[in-house]
Amino acid sequence: NIVLRNNVARGGPGVASSPRGGLGAGGGLYAIQSVVRGTNIISSNNIAQGGDAPGAPGISNDGQLADGLGGGVSIIFGSFSLTNLQITGNTAQGANAGGKAGLGLGGAMFIEQSSGTITNGSMSNNTARGGTSSSANGSGGSGLGGGIFATDDDLTVEGVTFSQNAAFGNAATGGGATSGDGGGGALYVTRAQKDARSVFRGSNIIIAGNSATTGPGAVPAGFGGGIFCNSSELALDHTTLAANTIAGPGIRRGPAIALIGVEPTTGCAANVRNSIVADHGQEYSAVYANIYAGASTFNNNLWSGNKAPNLENEYNQPITDQNVLGGSPAFASPGAPSFDYHLTPASAAINKAQGSTLAADFDGQRRPFGASADVGADEYSTQIVASATTSGTTLMLTWRRPPVLPLTGYTVVYTKEAGASDAQQPSPIAGIAADATSFTLSGLTPGKTYTVTLVARDGGGAQLGAADGIALRAGGYQVLLPLVNR
Repeated sequence: NIVLRNNVARGGPGVASSPRGGLGAGGGLYAIQSVVRGTNIISSNNIAQGGDAPGAPGISNDGQLADGLGGGVSIIFGSFSLTNLQITGNTAQGANAGGKAGLGLGGAMFIEQSSGTITNGSMSNNTARGGTSSSANGSGGSGLGGGIFATDDDLTVEGVTFSQNAAFGNAATGGGATSGDGGGGALYVTRAQKDARSVFRGSNIIIAGNSATTGPGAVPAGFGGGIFCNSSELALDHTTLAANTIAGPGIRRGPAIALIGVEPTTGCAANVRNSIVADHGQEYSAVYANIYAGASTFNNNLWSGNKAPNLENEYNQPITDQNVLGGSPAFASPGAPSFDYHLTPASAAINKAQGSTLAADFDGQRRPFGASADVGADEYSTQIVASATTSGTTLMLTWRRPPVLPLTGYTVVYTKEAGASDAQQPSPIAGIAADATSFTLSGLTPGKTYTVTLVARDGGGAQLGAADGIALRAGGYQVLLPLVNR
């Protein structure tokens, strides 16, 4: 387990002989030219702060600003494998300057020229905020990637929820020429080097309630309340995008996804399939493609509650939207305070996936549970993913409560091999609380086989589901116990 909390990486302030302050990188963790592997990581309330230079231009001769890079984690020129992340409340803050203010890049994570995987977890309430300029001819800093800012990377993300992350552009308080852009409330994916490849692959991810806000003042732009993809490859499979927003003055487009290119043949090329795009009901279409957006395909996605049309292809780029699904996703409890985007039985997403290749959903429940897989990150299911181990005369059964099963308690039922003793109580063992996630059988006979079943019940005692009976010989085997409806 790794805990990174309440740390600050702050660039040095500008001085008379320096045109800008220093960079602040990796509020919680900074890794360069390294291999990073970690499991069960908590990064919270860390800050990466560029160094202020109130009386200075804010930019050096090489074009570098005093940026804040990766409030929680910054990985540069490396490789990584991160599992079970909880990254919350971190800030990447660009520096204030007399001229050009610094950028805030990656509230949760800043990743540059690296390759890696992020599996399971959440990134929430992280902020990327540009700095403020005090000059009449200056410019406010941009805030890009409230969750992740990724540039020239090969990045795969699975089973991660991005919620309530924010990217804020800032102002030129002296009435300056430009204000900062806000882009990519959850994700900002870009290619900076012409000979580089920038790839983001996401599966079983939820992107909900994120925002991109422009700075007050002249000519700001805000794109991609959920995802800003510039000159990169974007692949989304079984993804749920819901209720992301763009705000502030200036040009704004794409509250869910913005597909952007800055020159011909280099634009973002997206492949989005078996996903849900819902509740982007602002004045703009959920997805926006600019003049240089790359060839993109949207296939077999459920669109619901967005402003028509769902996809604004302003310049008629080669973008197709096929096998369109309609109806309500019927989320369990969307938005604040729960941000619960599990499907309920009325969901139009159930059994609608085509050609799904994922074996499980973002909870680890198996796909498909019904006749076919569901679209979006969640698979409607009453299955409980559980495990059991034995050691000597003890059996430990652990499980995770299914999110939509209205159970009020559990019963453990077991049978035993001839000659084996009962556990501490004869079977069945009732009265296990609904909020329980483990139960221990003790007093088992070493070397004897016990077959254990977990039963979920409602308030009237009716069986809602049960784990398949699993035979365990006392002594340390591990198995998976799927809970299924009968």
